[in-house]
Amino acid sequence: MVDRHGFIYVYEAIIASVVLLIFSAALFQLVPFQSTSHPINLKNEGYDVVRCLDYEGTLDIAIYSGKWDFLKIRMEQLLPEYVGYKLTIYNESDVIASLSRGNKSGDVVVINYLKASNSNYSSILLCMEVWHE
Repeated sequence: MVDRHGFIYVYEAIIASVVLLIFSAALFQLVPFQSTSHPINLKNEGYDVVRCLDYEGTLDIAIYSGKWDFLKIRMEQLLPEYVGYKLTIYNESDVIASLSRGNKSGDVVVINYLKASNSNYSSILLCMEVWHE
């Protein structure tokens, strides 16, 4: 003879497991993530990166010492992987550095940023082109 109480407890356990599984699946689907199918605003992203490099002093270090690899590493930390860029840095008469990642494709946004002079160097113009890879 089958114990009816044990049979009911098994059904309750199965129903509880299914509810827990559905709740867990719904919870993990609602976790926000950044997808490349929803593009970021390139102009704002590029400007924010250049402004951050200026405010944290990375631009000064690179311009004064010529450590362009340091600048490139920091830029690639700040920009998402699916954003390509070309940063050209001009002094008053010539190009002093050009850094890039990726190949231009699709719409290209251009950001110009003028860095005022100080005792170590004259005015610097940064021309940054950004695009989705």
